[in-house]
This record gives sequence, C-alpha cells and structure tokens, in this order.
Amino acid sequence: MYEVTQHRWQSQINLGVTKPLKISLISLITALSFSGLFVTGDYFGLFGLKKYLVLAFAEASFKTIDQETGAPVLDVKIRCFQKGHDNACTQKESHITGIVIARIPVQKLVWESLLFKNKEKLIPTNDPELHIMSIPKLPGNAGFRVQVGSQDKAQLAVND
Repeated sequence: MYEVTQHRWQSQINLGVTKPLKISLISLITALSFSGLFVTGDYFGLFGLKKYLVLAFAEASFKTIDQETGAPVLDVKIRCFQKGHDNACTQKESHITGIVIARIPVQKLVWESLLFKNKEKLIPTNDPELHIMSIPKLPGNAGFRVQVGSQDKAQLAVND
C-alpha cells in the first residue's frame, strides 16, 4: 500500500503572483488609500480652512416691454442708486432683444480648504435697497426698487 503524505509546500497553489508584483500592488493600494483619506479629510476641513473676502457680482435681468403694445423696448439703459452710492451697478450687454441685465457688486466671505471651496456667504450691505432707474424712462414706470437679501434673493417693487 501507498501512503499519501502532503507536505506544507505542496499544498500552496501558485497563481503566478511574484514577490515584486505583490509589492507593487500593496504600494498602489496604500498610495490610493492615503490619497483617498487626504481628499476626504480636506473636504471636511480637517487640515484647516482659509477665510477671505471676495468681490463678486449678482446679476438681475429685466424684460423691458411697452405697456400698451407689449412689444420689447430697445436701447434701454439703467442707472442704479443706493444709499451713499450714485452708481451702484453696471449694465451687462444682453444679446437678447428687450432684456436688460444689471450686475450688482456684492461681497462674499469664502471658506476654502486646500482642494475645495467649502462655504460661501454674502455679506449684507448697510442699505439693502437698490433703486434702478431706466433711461429712457419706460412709459408708466418711474423705475424699480430692488430689495437685495442676504442669500442671492431679491424682491422687486415698481415705483409708481
């Protein structure tokens, strides 16, 4: 009779994975893990956040139409007034007929980490009311008054 003996070295299956390949795979997995942990930690601000003030522009667009005919009014310019500011906005050129775009400067606080912008907050102005006058004056309209909120929201009222 034959006796079956199995040695420890005989029970291992060789999958063709050599030692340099194992080291390369372990190094790659380790590098990817550390990179993922770094990006995740930076996203949540674990390495610190920088806070700085930025000048940005909020845009408001208005459709200018003739009250009687409903036709768009062309070549309308705007002028903006705010307490202490005679020229509180600029007009952006619109390529759409009858649309007027006002660019209103606002200040934002930005919190930024190494890779991400984490948070932005608008800073309220001393006078949140912005008066917009159309040039030439639109028939039946003395201008607009815009109440600028603290989070990109605006309320529009027409001055009669």
